[in-house]
Amino acid sequence: MSFAQKDTLVYYLKNSGKVTLSKDSADLFLVILPPDTSLNKNLSVIKCYYPNGKISFIAGSKTHGLPLELEGPYMSFFGNGRRKSTKTYHAGQLTGDATEYYPNGRLYNTKSYSADKIFLREYHDSTGSVLSKNGKGAWKEYNEDFTKVVAEGQVEMGVQQGRWIENSPTDTVYYDRTYDNGTAPFLSIVDRYTSGGEALSNFDVSPEFPGGKAALNKFVAENLKYPEIARKYASHGRVMVAFIVEKDGYLDNIRVVIGIGNGCDEEAIRVIEKSPKWIPATKDGQPVRTQYATGVDFKIPSQ
Repeated sequence: MSFAQKDTLVYYLKNSGKVTLSKDSADLFLVILPPDTSLNKNLSVIKCYYPNGKISFIAGSKTHGLPLELEGPYMSFFGNGRRKSTKTYHAGQLTGDATEYYPNGRLYNTKSYSADKIFLREYHDSTGSVLSKNGKGAWKEYNEDFTKVVAEGQVEMGVQQGRWIENSPTDTVYYDRTYDNGTAPFLSIVDRYTSGGEALSNFDVSPEFPGGKAALNKFVAENLKYPEIARKYASHGRVMVAFIVEKDGYLDNIRVVIGIGNGCDEEAIRVIEKSPKWIPATKDGQPVRTQYATGVDFKIPSQ
């Protein structure tokens, strides 16, 4: 809900950013003020408040209403009034250096944003110990209220490197990724709970297609058929397929977790179903039942 008075707009928001009609059910009050001509006559002044009246963030926007297009300095604060972050936006995108803080006021991390890259510069734990500096060392990412770790691993040259564990929003699974210079084309999905009557295990060695990633890519390329309906609508992209790799290497519960439609999802499943037995994951030298996911790429065939 919003109302206007002397060019000032007020929106009642949930934490998700969704507008609510009720002030009493709102998590945040967003106030959009006319430009401060002494600073920038083209930017509306944005002030967002917690229900207790304390400021949540201050920013500028090229738009005078929702959706915002943030521009210039951005400062956010915790509900206790302590500084949470200082950032800079351009055309709604983060740019330049950004600094984040813990609720206790200590430095959390610093990052640098460019058009196509995020440089993970420095990370501190909540006691002040420096665990990553100049883009090298250990790194953790927390959720908004710092109640749990959502991702952790190592960084090299400012990007993820090696094994990272990333928690799902529901906490029912976690993602075990191996990064190479900031990219992780393959990932394993590990259930925290039982599935099919038997627990899906953590592992020391990931499951593997016979011959490794190069052999898997070759197998997919040789067996993939570009669907006619996908050709008609020029559908392309990556379908993420998840499945269970049993102890004996057979695949089970093959399903699409991220699809692109127009027959590509079904074709991705068909190809993975044709896969030979995999080399199962191992824990303490013994084969274990695990989940895994891989991408199947669809590129528009040349005419």
